Amino acid sequence: MGTNWDISTLEKYRHEMDAEADAAIAFIYSSRTGSDLRNVLASLASNDAAELSELFPDDQSHLLYNLLNTELTRAYTAEDIAMFERTYEVWKKYGIQFVLILFFRSLVFTYAAEKPGNVLRMTRLLEDHPTRRIIETGQFVFDVMERKWWEPQQRGILTSVKIRLMHAAMRYMLLHHEGDEPWQIEKWGMPISQEDMIATNQVFSLEFFQGLQLIGDPLPPDDQEAWFYTWKYIGRIMGVKEELLMPNVDEAWELQRAVYAHLFHDEPVAGIGLAKSLVETMATFMMSRKLVLLIMKRMLTDKDYPDTFSRLLGPSYAAEFPSLFAIPANDEDDAAMHEQNNADFFEELRSFSAAVKDKRFSDRAMAQMQSEGIGDAVPNTTKHEHEGLLSRLGDDIRAGIEKLKELGHAEKKLVDFQIEEFEEILRKLEETRVGEFIMEEHTKIREALIRKALCATGAVMIDVLSKMFRPGKRAAFRIDDNLRAHWAL
Repeated sequence: MGTNWDISTLEKYRHEMDAEADAAIAFIYSSRTGSDLRNVLASLASNDAAELSELFPDDQSHLLYNLLNTELTRAYTAEDIAMFERTYEVWKKYGIQFVLILFFRSLVFTYAAEKPGNVLRMTRLLEDHPTRRIIETGQFVFDVMERKWWEPQQRGILTSVKIRLMHAAMRYMLLHHEGDEPWQIEKWGMPISQEDMIATNQVFSLEFFQGLQLIGDPLPPDDQEAWFYTWKYIGRIMGVKEELLMPNVDEAWELQRAVYAHLFHDEPVAGIGLAKSLVETMATFMMSRKLVLLIMKRMLTDKDYPDTFSRLLGPSYAAEFPSLFAIPANDEDDAAMHEQNNADFFEELRSFSAAVKDKRFSDRAMAQMQSEGIGDAVPNTTKHEHEGLLSRLGDDIRAGIEKLKELGHAEKKLVDFQIEEFEEILRKLEETRVGEFIMEEHTKIREALIRKALCATGAVMIDVLSKMFRPGKRAAFRIDDNLRAHWAL
């Protein structure tokens, strides 16, 4: 039996933060000026080293060491490791779908919560650096889903702790008015509160499961429990209180629905801006805005919150794409609109397929894409430095190709398989136009083609990410070569 998550209980967690990480950041601030703290945080964000000692002198940062060492020396049971390893197998099978669901459902869904949305609005992380935010979110997922991520020499724990510290730093700055607008505690609670932290952590599980249902490829219950179990442990590393880490998926849903009910009733002023920034960023993945919105409309389908799409995206895009936001008058009208959306989807998919085929993400094409704004480019680098980075990334790509050659797939990359998939989808679509199908069969075929196209789109996004640089780090997006080869095959 789950906890009774009433308003007073949730309000309690709305005003609780992460005492250990907050103390570490406050300790840094107490010994430095405000500008020094900002420099420390910039170093923390940009440094990819495996040791925090490379960022902070030991005599000024023992609280940080204590926090990190607690996680690096945490003991895991045989049951823990078995669940982590099962999660990795799920990631191998469904990682492509996860990326699609993350950017077209999970993140957008969280923007309906106005109180935590003000953190991103006031820090301007998504509005001023949207591509960086997307890349960093993606890198976090790939780091904690890496095989044996929990071992000290891997990046999973380090990445989680760094994000935890960045959250504490954002809290400190917001609460100490390090900006133009004061944080309104009485109205919003504490920034990045325990309520926000657990809801966000569970989004990476629960909304993933919902998204797979929408795609038509539901995750078996035992795999759901393993995935949830792993992300629960990641939540613990990132500072979520023990009493909020639910024992199973069903009880996690009880808590998640209670949080949604608690936070989704406010007008999403910040959320509208955040959702728009996300759409504009997704549109740099060679997709048209209309295709991005068509995918979001499908992926944001939700029986409890059916107006999420129109509520978050209508204010920004209804005037430009009125057919996507029209309200059906009856069931017949709804069916006609759904059919029109499907037709529009395939038309936009045709253009997307052509763009992907044209670019192919060669080193030269990637440089061109970055000059057009994709990936935010690498700031403060000379042309020579930029070309050097591309060259090093090209070496990694070529190493991956060599692995594929050994398996009999010479020169084929992940994106090449998706180009073939798009061409096959569009060919079968033409067959439905000329073939003699009864209406029900015609609908089923088109829905199956859409599901395949969505998965292929997720794979293209992974391929784009794998060629991107993470702004400020002068480092490429990391995807394990074996995993990339596995997805390609």
